[in-house]
Amino acid sequence: MGGTALQANVISRETLLAAQKNPRDYDNLLVRITGYNAYFTSIGRSLQDEVIARTAQELT
Repeated sequence: MGGTALQANVISRETLLAAQKNPRDYDNLLVRITGYNAYFTSIGRSLQDEVIARTAQELT
């Protein structure tokens, strides 16, 4: 269909990195994944890294 999707997460990169290091402290942290919400600490490390990478956008 040629459309695009926006998956907005309003959370800082620092919080996501802290959740990777201390998952028990962030067990209620929800993030938006393509079409669904998931607890950040329950998704795999590679998907966590992808969500974190999406927070690092720069304006040029």
